[in-house]
Amino acid sequence: MGHKSWSEEELRDVLNEFGLKNIKRISVFRKEVKVLAEVESGQTVYFLKGEASGQAFVERACEFADMFLGKGIPFPTYHQSESGWTIEKKGVVFTLEKKCAGNEKSSGSIEIVQKIAKALAKQHLISESVSFRFNTGTTWSLFGGNQTDNLGDYDENEQMIQLFEEKMYDHEMSQRVLQLAHEKRQLLNKHWPELPTGPVQGDFCYYNMTFDENGDISGIYDLNLAGDEVLVNECVAVGIYHSWIMPYTGEESSHDRFLHFLAAYQKVRKLSALEQSFIVPLYQLTRAFRFDRIEPGVKKTGIEREQFLEATLNILCEELAGSVEMGLSLKSTVEKRNRPASS
Repeated sequence: MGHKSWSEEELRDVLNEFGLKNIKRISVFRKEVKVLAEVESGQTVYFLKGEASGQAFVERACEFADMFLGKGIPFPTYHQSESGWTIEKKGVVFTLEKKCAGNEKSSGSIEIVQKIAKALAKQHLISESVSFRFNTGTTWSLFGGNQTDNLGDYDENEQMIQLFEEKMYDHEMSQRVLQLAHEKRQLLNKHWPELPTGPVQGDFCYYNMTFDENGDISGIYDLNLAGDEVLVNECVAVGIYHSWIMPYTGEESSHDRFLHFLAAYQKVRKLSALEQSFIVPLYQLTRAFRFDRIEPGVKKTGIEREQFLEATLNILCEELAGSVEMGLSLKSTVEKRNRPASS
């Protein structure tokens, strides 16, 4: 357990250990186990963050951020103490980072979707060029085994398939859903070690970013979920998030946003033929079995339950038509069944 609550005086002691002088202001947003404070020193504004995390991992994450910042990825600049990137006190590991320029966004546009795709691709180009490794996975990771909740072991996709099976076992259509899901996972698992992998930030989403007045990404925060990831897996997962989950102000459909995302990504980092061959099963599995789709879906009853099952099967049968470079279109290849598929 970490320290229950942190006073401003205690936080000043932490800042002193970081060697920070001339502190003008401390604004504390959280002071329990997870600590967050904005600190003004001279002309610079910092964030002091503290979590009950493993110190070795946090040190590694700061090293990763520093390396990628030097290669053009706008991670924060972390302030070092005499002993390293972190300070541990009473079970809480603290970091001190400069506040990034720009402002957060509460929703996205097609331009934001494309800029995030290009920034992710740039990170991936660096990821596959460096020898640095975390030796742990991310929350996107597949095939960890689910023996623990640790990054790399935890496999949300497998857990959601199991939840679907547990709650929907009594429906005939669910057996076809499960058959397709297991077939696609087996195919991916067979070739998973052959796909390019590298260290990534792990939560490459708009809510962890700041944007300048031109809408360009000026800062990327929060490396607590960083790890090593199969790059095309993160590409598809991040694309789905910003196409179906992120609040959106434009007129493009979710499908069109996803295709724009893939096309923008490829303008910076071209996916290999092997990676391209796995976009479709990754899309199908990830979208069909996102936790925020399955957890409410399995609670549905009556006609809504039927529609949820039908929609899940439709996603697992959906294909990407065309080429990633030229822009794609999604087409349904829903199997012929006795009843028509729902829209």
